[in-house]
Amino acid sequence: MRKKISIITLGSYYSEDFMITLKKSYKIVNQLASEWIFVFMNEDEVNTFNFFRKEYPKYFKNIRIKSSYCSLGISKSMNIGIDLVEFDWILMLHSGDFFINDFLTIKKIKKLISSSKNVDIIVFGSIYYNKNKELGRSSHLNRNFLNKLPYEMSIPHQSTFVSKELYSKMNYSEDFSSAMDYDFFLRSKISGYKFLFSPYYLTIFSLGGKSSNLDVGLLEIKRSLKRNIKNRLLRFYLTRINLKLIILKKILFKAFYKDWNIKLK
Repeated sequence: MRKKISIITLGSYYSEDFMITLKKSYKIVNQLASEWIFVFMNEDEVNTFNFFRKEYPKYFKNIRIKSSYCSLGISKSMNIGIDLVEFDWILMLHSGDFFINDFLTIKKIKKLISSSKNVDIIVFGSIYYNKNKELGRSSHLNRNFLNKLPYEMSIPHQSTFVSKELYSKMNYSEDFSSAMDYDFFLRSKISGYKFLFSPYYLTIFSLGGKSSNLDVGLLEIKRSLKRNIKNRLLRFYLTRINLKLIILKKILFKAFYKDWNIKLK
């Protein structure tokens, strides 16, 4: 049976990031998905977006469109978007991020998703960009215990499909503003849901924004580990040792990212 895909995009209609996602992704979305859901900041943005749809129908030729709004944070917005979904698989493509324009790869990805059985989460790769310059790629295929699954959960959410069935049983914790995806994937792993990792790269991730806030993210990662890991010894290792390795890696990447900023100015 053919499995259908829903895309959820969050952000402000009036932002440059939203238009980047829309204009760079619509051709791929129309080939890949059956539904595109938008969650904006307020009702006025929804109304303005509906006028835009009528004026520029080329962006939405072969796809069902739904829109809503939320001003209560990104986690709440994600959950609202999920509630609107009717199809089998869901991908969160936030404003500023966009699909790689490669129809051959999209065809392979659709085939893999359609043929996947007994899998709850399908992880593809992301390329990290700043000002049209590639800074790196997701290392989701690296299974080194010290820096990968199951506890760091360095999964690129903007190129990861989650089944609607899983979301019907578990959603995003709304007390997180940065590491909500980390927390979600951690709980999914602990609960025994099945992950499938693919070598295909699907999306461009634009660095920056609140979700890239290192300080907030690390505090929330620590809180998530303390909340979800019951074994005291394992929890001590993860929060006092393993988390420090994560911090070091993120600091090094952040320093590299700053160096690129200097070169690009």
